Amino acid sequence: MTESDLPPGAPRPLRPSLPERPPTIDGRSGSAGGASPARPAAGDGTGASAGGETAPPAPIPAPPGRPAAGIDLVRLWTGAVAAVAAYALTLLLTLIAVVLALVSTAGAARTSITASSAVSAVDPWSLLLPLGAQLVAMAHLGSLTATVAGAFPFLGTIDGSASLFAVPLGITLVTALLVLAASALAERRRPSGTRLQAAAQAAVTGLVLTLLVNVVALVASLGFPAVSGFRIGGVHAAGVWPVLVAALLGTAAAWVGRRLGARRTWAARTPAPASVPDAAAPADGGTSPVRARGVITVADAARSARALPAVLLTHVGVIAAVTLPALIVLYVVAGEPLAILTLPLTLANLAGYVLVAGHLGPLHQTAHSSQTISRSRSGTNTDELIQVIAGVDALDIPAWVGWCALLLAVVAVVLAGLVLAARRPARDTAGWIVTPLAYAAAGVALTVLLAVTARADVRGLLTADAGLGPSWWFVPIFAAWGLAVEVVARVLAPVLLPLVPAGLRARLAPPPVPATAGGVAGSGIPAADHDPATGGAVPAGVASRAPLSPRAKRRAILIGSIAGALILVVIAGAITAGVIRGGNGPDKRVGAYLQALVDGDAEKALTLAGSDIASDQRALLTNDVYRAATDRIDGYTIIGTDVAGDSATVRAELRQGGRTDTRSYTLTKQGADLLDDHWTLAADDTERALISVSGVQKPKPKVNGAEVAVTESAFGDTARAELRVLPGRYTVSLPGGSTYLAAEDATIESTIDHEGLASARLEMTTTPAFTTEVERQVKQKLEACAKSTDVEPAGCPFRAYAYGDTRNVKWTVTDSPSVRISSAGSGSGWRFYAEDSGEATVTFEEDQSYGDQKPRWEKQSDTDSFYLSGKATVDGNTVTVELNDY
Repeated sequence: MTESDLPPGAPRPLRPSLPERPPTIDGRSGSAGGASPARPAAGDGTGASAGGETAPPAPIPAPPGRPAAGIDLVRLWTGAVAAVAAYALTLLLTLIAVVLALVSTAGAARTSITASSAVSAVDPWSLLLPLGAQLVAMAHLGSLTATVAGAFPFLGTIDGSASLFAVPLGITLVTALLVLAASALAERRRPSGTRLQAAAQAAVTGLVLTLLVNVVALVASLGFPAVSGFRIGGVHAAGVWPVLVAALLGTAAAWVGRRLGARRTWAARTPAPASVPDAAAPADGGTSPVRARGVITVADAARSARALPAVLLTHVGVIAAVTLPALIVLYVVAGEPLAILTLPLTLANLAGYVLVAGHLGPLHQTAHSSQTISRSRSGTNTDELIQVIAGVDALDIPAWVGWCALLLAVVAVVLAGLVLAARRPARDTAGWIVTPLAYAAAGVALTVLLAVTARADVRGLLTADAGLGPSWWFVPIFAAWGLAVEVVARVLAPVLLPLVPAGLRARLAPPPVPATAGGVAGSGIPAADHDPATGGAVPAGVASRAPLSPRAKRRAILIGSIAGALILVVIAGAITAGVIRGGNGPDKRVGAYLQALVDGDAEKALTLAGSDIASDQRALLTNDVYRAATDRIDGYTIIGTDVAGDSATVRAELRQGGRTDTRSYTLTKQGADLLDDHWTLAADDTERALISVSGVQKPKPKVNGAEVAVTESAFGDTARAELRVLPGRYTVSLPGGSTYLAAEDATIESTIDHEGLASARLEMTTTPAFTTEVERQVKQKLEACAKSTDVEPAGCPFRAYAYGDTRNVKWTVTDSPSVRISSAGSGSGWRFYAEDSGEATVTFEEDQSYGDQKPRWEKQSDTDSFYLSGKATVDGNTVTVELNDY
């Protein structure tokens, strides 16, 4: 019988009241999906509207705890806005970091070698936005690729490609944190209401983020103008991996952010119905089936894995909290001031390398190149592979600093083990497998994220690639550290956790779950293992403690904070001091000295070496002279260091143009202090060099363009200078040449495998034009002699004999001799002589009266074979010839 069948005046039955609908986003009552408020049903006498119309029947609300299923598509815009805001802030912060890096390298760029035309034609500031967009894409595992094409002489048209894979971890972390923060804020302002709606919002965030990362990277690709037919294009980092990684990273960070922003206000899942005991249940009426000892189910593994994110964050966080400040101090103390500006882009990666090295992880460097013999036939001319594996000492620091890094890793393992024990249910068997697997997965992530690879391929000509990063051996090594964390959680945690204040344990424990008579609802934790102080599980073997008083809690927190801070300060100070001392060690002093030689900085090298070379022998030890030298020391390797008290010996292998030589350098301490032992080097890699000059007065020779003072000998015509030189090849020249004189350049060659005296001899010699000019002037002088009216012309090489007076003397040179210039000149001139005899004839009349009063003239003739010699001098472009008078 319905209510309308009751007689008038009969009491109506009471209607069961329906639960209120949960409030919607805009504050109105309704379904979880945003339906309009419920109206009275027609037929109850109250459902007529103001206009007399009957209101439609109200929808039946969902039962308590069971929100209406579905996704509100209208509200998905909040997920898109969170992605846009996070990407915009990430790009802005990246641009700021790029600006700081450009400022730090601006000074070096001004003093560097002139860049290629294609690059120098572009203002680096115009590449700011494109470079920032590519770095954001590279932070999501994008590989920066470029194509090159152009024409080169003798090679024709070539094309190739280049790629660089390097993940700027700082930008990756910033992106994840900003997405998390933006999603948490969006969830607080516009709650999702249900987990399904929150998951959809997170997926939208990931989708929009990956679109922004890759589309902006494609649109803002780097471009360079074509120069001389050579073009570089297609420089961007968008690709398949950035699409996948940005989507996954954005979705995961958004989901975590919305969970944090919801503050557990999402509608709870419907409790699962009570399970029916199965036949395998124990005889005491329990509901858990009997399992063989050591059997692990998927549920066990999932329950054990819930605590691992916090464990890994604790482990990495402890390393980062100590390493990052130590690296900053290292840059401040040991690096140039402007180099600190690059830290926003490099600091996270450097901390990652320290983490790998501190956990005994290997680092590798690889390089490979292959060059085709010719474009017309196959084959390679060079094919090299270089691989270096290093461990704790990969940072090139003293061993005790490596031990400090190892100690820091042990501290991180202990703290991570405590967190694992506090957040994981007791009697967990799956942890023996799950924890090492989680650390192995983290090792894989670190190996990928810290890898740096570069590759260049010029089709048909050259292929080269290089790499740097953790070796894949680090994965099992880090898994072993995860096993150590599991051991700490099971062995040390039961002893250490009771000493932790209850308030701190409450922060470490997982979120509380309601307990039932049989245990903790839905958690599988027996009631005996439930800790009401924290709401979580009590680790196996840990006895419950009486709650501390508020005063005792504050005191414990204060003491624990001070102790923890002191431990961190001591560890960070030890590492920092060790790094600084290691940066000032004896091997670093020798390395700085040898690097100065490689760089051509002779003055710095002499300062570091503590040289006591006399000032009058330092003319060739200036930067201008040494940097102009060729075949200098081009490399070195520190082989080993032996420290004994206040002295040290460093062995190094020097390389110079294919030659190698091993040398030992001795150092002593001078006033050691906390951060610096003040090692003093006493080294002298110079060699004596003798320069001699002949053939010119007051010579002014030059070595690599620098004038050198020489001393003229009192007993000869050779000037000399003895100086000191560093290993290399120097060009010695003699200015003052002319049309008639020249001096060939000489070379001083000092090598690392030669001991003795290097020398260079300069000699001013005559040119063919000088010989021609001397021959011409000799001929003129002979012609002048032939015009003489004396049978014995003064200053002439020929003559005739007469016993009486002569008249009508006429000379004729019938054969002129050829002239030879002496190869050895002097400051006073060059000697010359006739290679063969000349011939001159003379006719004259001779008085043969022999004292009679009347002269008696008779005609006479004679022929004279003569030789000649003389000296020629040069003054500028004027040659003066003087004949010797015999």
